[in-house]
Amino acid sequence: RPRTMASSFNTLAGMRAQITTPLLLLSLLAINTEAFHVSPLPLSSPPAFAKLPASAGRVVKANFARSVRAVGSFIPETNPDARVASTKDAPVLQDPIILEDPTTKERVTVRMDGAHVQSYMTPDYDVFFTRPDAVFDGSKPVSGGVPICWPQFGPGDMQQHGFARNLKWECTDVRAERPGGMTALSWSRNTQRAVYELIHTKETLKMWDSRFQARYQVELSGGSLNLELRVHNKGVEPLTFTGALHTYFSVDDLEKLQIKGPFKGKKYLDKTCDPVEEKEETEGAVMIDGFTERVYQDVAGKGTIEGGGKSGVL
Repeated sequence: RPRTMASSFNTLAGMRAQITTPLLLLSLLAINTEAFHVSPLPLSSPPAFAKLPASAGRVVKANFARSVRAVGSFIPETNPDARVASTKDAPVLQDPIILEDPTTKERVTVRMDGAHVQSYMTPDYDVFFTRPDAVFDGSKPVSGGVPICWPQFGPGDMQQHGFARNLKWECTDVRAERPGGMTALSWSRNTQRAVYELIHTKETLKMWDSRFQARYQVELSGGSLNLELRVHNKGVEPLTFTGALHTYFSVDDLEKLQIKGPFKGKKYLDKTCDPVEEKEETEGAVMIDGFTERVYQDVAGKGTIEGGGKSGVL
């Protein structure tokens, strides 16, 4: 019988902060460090790549996931178990797609070029940062929002951060889901969702000799933005790749910024040192008091960005 595997993560694995006049930029990287095998044995030390076996006789999927929740008084308490009733599919030819929550008044803008999440607007501010000199004509990747780094993160055999952020994705589904059943009598989630797809072509095969189907789901629901990238191996050989959903967060005041999470006791690479040094975090919150470029290892769970009037939960 076909066997399905899926694995998700929400890892705060690296961070870089820099001052960009006149705005401040905080960039946090979510890097998948799991390996995917059809095997009953657990992996004790997951390597820093994802490997999908060939699809003959089974379906294997890798799952990159991010969840971002803006924090503010405009977001009421939500019921995560609220039932929803779906409307019919909306036209998907428009570009960009704008998802808007009628209750929280939040708005997410997604472009077909790179399936790029350009902004996540709350009634008070944009959660994401975009460089003032960014261009949106598809001529080059956008520095800001949430670029998709895939099938390669960082430098390697192909172009920096892979080709996914440079190609036009197809929007295959846009829909709004409204509360249904008894939950309609009280506050429950309104869900706006868009799905984008990228499939191997002659051009991608020249850059990366692998056959694949990548699907990216952008979901705005009850004060949260949920991003999920799934990769399906369509070839007969194992598929190996790295990737990241490269979130750029906007902050007001770097001196007041705190990044809270399960950091204490974790090892990290300090890339401001030459050569790079491995250190151990002694605090539960990361403060930015100078140029900072670190990669934290084995950090999982909820993280919070606080300070300067803008807050978010990862």
